[in-house]
Amino acid sequence: MASLSLGSLSLSGRGRRKYVLTIGEDCAVLTLYSGKTVKNAWIVPAEAAEGGAEIEAVLRKDPKTPVALLADTFEQIYRDEPVPRVGRMDQAKVTRRHAAVATPGDIWKAAMPQGRDPRGKKLFYLFCGLPRSEHVSAWVRLYEGLRNPKGGIHLLPLESLSLMNALFDSEAKARGGVRWRIMTTMNVSGGLRQIVAKQGRMMLTRLTPAPPEDMPADEAAAMMVRDFRQTLTYVKRMGYREGDALDLALIVDPDLAEALAAQQWEAESVNVTTPHAVGERLGLGSVGKPEQPYGDVLHAAWFARKAKPALTLTRPSEQKSELGQLGEALAPLGAVAAIGGVAFYAYTAGTALWDTHQRIERLEIALPAAQSRLQAVQAEHAALPYDAQVMRDTLALADTMAGADRPVVPFLRAIDAGLRNRAHVVRLELENGAVTQVQAANQGGGRGGSGGGSGQVGRGAPKGDDLWARLEMVLDDPATAEDALVLSDQIMQDLTAALPDAKVVLVRPPVAVLPDQTLSASVRMDTLYGTARTVAGPAADGGQAPGGPAGAGFTMRVEISRGAAS
Repeated sequence: MASLSLGSLSLSGRGRRKYVLTIGEDCAVLTLYSGKTVKNAWIVPAEAAEGGAEIEAVLRKDPKTPVALLADTFEQIYRDEPVPRVGRMDQAKVTRRHAAVATPGDIWKAAMPQGRDPRGKKLFYLFCGLPRSEHVSAWVRLYEGLRNPKGGIHLLPLESLSLMNALFDSEAKARGGVRWRIMTTMNVSGGLRQIVAKQGRMMLTRLTPAPPEDMPADEAAAMMVRDFRQTLTYVKRMGYREGDALDLALIVDPDLAEALAAQQWEAESVNVTTPHAVGERLGLGSVGKPEQPYGDVLHAAWFARKAKPALTLTRPSEQKSELGQLGEALAPLGAVAAIGGVAFYAYTAGTALWDTHQRIERLEIALPAAQSRLQAVQAEHAALPYDAQVMRDTLALADTMAGADRPVVPFLRAIDAGLRNRAHVVRLELENGAVTQVQAANQGGGRGGSGGGSGQVGRGAPKGDDLWARLEMVLDDPATAEDALVLSDQIMQDLTAALPDAKVVLVRPPVAVLPDQTLSASVRMDTLYGTARTVAGPAADGGQAPGGPAGAGFTMRVEISRGAAS
């Protein structure tokens, strides 16, 4: 795609001279319009600290020519709202108060009349605002410091609304119903600028990234189609319905225009053209080379040629305070005016309440879409292979163990090495300075493990640098009580060997055999193989019956302490 290259364009003719300074997110463009044609254009960096010096150097040589500021920035405010119709003396105050609600904050703002409702009880205004970001404020400070006469601060989308209407005035079909229009231009100052109008009134504007210059035309066209469909979703929320007429204008370079013309668009009429062709058609003269894709100079030339701008924003310093307005109203009227002021504030509170209800209605309209997105996210989480809460708990436990005073993981690995897959842990308690009685349940877990599942911090006080563990484990199904005792003794020896710097104590053996006890035979069903076999077990009440309380097998309990605890 072609790069922007502006030099001396069309230099003949005499007439009114005017500079237009267009500021955007990516750069700024200064355009000189004179004699009903563009004389020159300069592109400077986006930051006022860098590009401002070049702008001042140009204007210093021509200090008597007025200059206007045209904002093509990302953040702009447009709100179409009704205002109660009151007396001619109070209408301006009511409108200012509505503007303070519609465009709150210390920003450049203004209101443009949009007509009245059929019954004549309300007036419609388009409340516009330009937020005071650091980027915009720096350019405005530079603009206000210029010696040239000032033409005011304006919004590019609003000023180019008439440009879009002019493109379709000769093509609009004589038909009733609602007519929507969308114009997209590719601006070097910021990207794809989209302007949406309904019945000739401003409804929406979007600024989205432009296709990269090295992107093939067919891919760039597909990208712009997706962007148009996204814009159409916003327009449908604003009342666009099937059957409404939609005019679409796409102003790009010739190669991309050819690719866009081959696409399918949901529009009644589609005008795919170039900035050069539009300039020639609307009598603006040359606004760039024929292969030029960018429309910044086109917008500036259209704005400069207009006899009167659509709207001039008021600087915050020029806006009167609410207290000052109240004082002006009350001073000459005395007590009677005070009563009127109370009534006026009551009326203003009513209008503010009505505005609040309007906002609530808009939020209620947006609520189903937000709930739908929430359900989609919840469905995505439910489809994950692992439960998100369990994963969070596991990661939290791992972080706690990693931050312990003593290395817990090597300690548990040593225990696992001592078990050698001859028992599996069903309960684990740990204590040290950072991990306090971490209990993990491993129901049916892998044998020889050291307690899987989710962990939770229980009660108990930290033991400084101690490292202590209590394990309750089920032996790997020994045949007899004698085998269980032999296996437990082997496990104790192996645990002692695996943990040479720790103290290993058998708290409860798998079979309790005291001097006054004898071993007797009992029968247990092996549910795994479906057969019955006789095994020996303790007969005394103090012994552990084979299989445990729930037939879990021979269970033993071991305590291991290392460090100060040992």
